[in-house]
Amino acid sequence: YKAEAEAAKAEGRHVGVGISMGGFIITIGAFDVAEVALELNPDGTITHYNTWEDMGQGGDIGTLTHTVKALEPLGIKPGQVKLVMNDSKICPDTNLAAASRSHYMAGNATIDAARQLMDAMRKDDGSWRTYDEMAAEGIPTKYTGHYDQFNIGLDPGLDPNTGEGEKNPTYMYGVNVALVEVDVNTGKTQVLRYTWVGDVGVVGNMLSVEGQGYGGLSHSIGFALSEEYGAENKHGSMIGCGIPQIDMIPDDINLIFQETPRPAGPHGSCGCSEVFQSSGHMAVINAINNACGVRVYALPATPDKVKAGWEAKQRGEDLTPPKYYLGTDFEEELEMIKANPL
Repeated sequence: YKAEAEAAKAEGRHVGVGISMGGFIITIGAFDVAEVALELNPDGTITHYNTWEDMGQGGDIGTLTHTVKALEPLGIKPGQVKLVMNDSKICPDTNLAAASRSHYMAGNATIDAARQLMDAMRKDDGSWRTYDEMAAEGIPTKYTGHYDQFNIGLDPGLDPNTGEGEKNPTYMYGVNVALVEVDVNTGKTQVLRYTWVGDVGVVGNMLSVEGQGYGGLSHSIGFALSEEYGAENKHGSMIGCGIPQIDMIPDDINLIFQETPRPAGPHGSCGCSEVFQSSGHMAVINAINNACGVRVYALPATPDKVKAGWEAKQRGEDLTPPKYYLGTDFEEELEMIKANPL
């Protein structure tokens, strides 16, 4: 990317490279809990019940992947798993879709349900009971899997007197690199290429996780360049809010995975969705600065802001805005904690 940008600059174009890095928590912490249920059906298939709300984070394929993996000793295939999801009358409470927790918590609950079901199906000789055999012996064929983080050593929150603590079992990590070109006459920015390198644990279904990546990074590009949600009366539709169009997203998006198994994660995995949205926009903003020297401080970096910044820069003006209050700084917060012990 850097070599390509330098070659373009030698031709008089404003092309630049930006990098950013970020991560995201997994689960809502020490008080998180999730339940699912697995049922053996008369025809030998399995029904999985949960309330993993699918808001674009792959609840169905995640449920299917976890189920097939957890029941691997039975030789269960994807076509033998039926999904009953988000019917609160008959499904256990898998809890909220937030904090990239659903895959992690539902996955561990699925492992627990699978353990119970296989323990019930297992004969003394190590073979498996059929549905009919279990029914004849009066053995239940449906089991609720439970997973919580109440007593696994996580802090309930930060220590109020030190600001220290760890309430999350693991994290996801990512580095973003963007190559952009800026038309300084119009202020328009085009993302030419984008690469993400990160670690979300063991990947169970690469196609699904890549889909998360492409969608999340597209959102990041939109967040950097076009998305504005503040003026509800002005923007009457999602398109009006600046959701990126297809011509804003580069065809060249490269995802590189470092798979480090998470010891307490289901099958070594963890969540992935929010790592693709936590910092990707800043790679684009940094690339604009590298391309033409314009630092955009208030997102999105719309053409009018970039053009105005370029023109101000040509006049020798300082683009740094006056400091505005966003809350206490880190050092101020530490001083407040020290001065007001609990």
